[in-house]
Amino acid sequence: MGAALGLELDQATLDDFFGGLDPILTEWSLNPADDPRGQLRFGSWVHSGSAALSALVKRLGGPACAELASQAPHDDLEGVGLGFRAGAEPSFRWWQLSRPGHGERLFDVAQSLAGADVDRAALDDLAACCGGPRRTTALGVEADDGALVRHTVYFSVLSAWTAVRVVERIGALPTDPARRFFRELLGIGGGDDEDDDDNARRWPKVWIGRSLGRGGGWKFYWFARGAAVRPSDDALLDLVEAGPDARAAFAAFRSQAEASPAVQLVGLTFRDGASSTTAPSWTLYLASR
Repeated sequence: MGAALGLELDQATLDDFFGGLDPILTEWSLNPADDPRGQLRFGSWVHSGSAALSALVKRLGGPACAELASQAPHDDLEGVGLGFRAGAEPSFRWWQLSRPGHGERLFDVAQSLAGADVDRAALDDLAACCGGPRRTTALGVEADDGALVRHTVYFSVLSAWTAVRVVERIGALPTDPARRFFRELLGIGGGDDEDDDDNARRWPKVWIGRSLGRGGGWKFYWFARGAAVRPSDDALLDLVEAGPDARAAFAAFRSQAEASPAVQLVGLTFRDGASSTTAPSWTLYLASR
């Protein structure tokens, strides 16, 4: 995948990263080349508490990341990964999941990272849209050379009505990518001829993430994994208008993982500071299951 994207991934770095870890699942994500978060990234989900995991967080994430990890409630899976950008050292990535409906303590940790009253108020607002702090599903951070450069708090979006509230809250513009994401993937605004109860049963797993720091913005996630209606990988590549490099990286992944389907999530990011003519950007997440 790195070769397809023109990135040099050092095998020794990856071998060193995974030494001692026993991931339950590793997901790779593809972003546009100019994305400040990195063009190619991965996250590996592991059970919390292992000595190898703690040592990795401290060594690659630095003291601030290790301290944050120690404060978070470890009541679900923990994630670690790397983000690759051309001409730069890999960024370290860390997440903590919370059990569904038990996100209050994780939300408190996320609030402690928000650097200004307006940031904390925005998180309070978003939590309220999604049903309160208990709907916090994960907290993630990114570090360069031991310094935290980005953090993201994630919430479950449990209905189309909640999704519309969040879209209104963030002021998302009606661009073509947004139309495809919300109408074609989520089924919002697709007509009134379907029964409301049927729509509720078919509502997919959806998250909203609020990121602050480098590449900050709002990001919706649609989970293909487990969806009642799931387009094919090829249809999803067409939906996000994947370019030749992304398609080549996808083909490289599928040839090695022998995974079908391989696209597990689709993300749509509304970046902070984007102009009114800037369309949101897509992210594809690939995994073997």
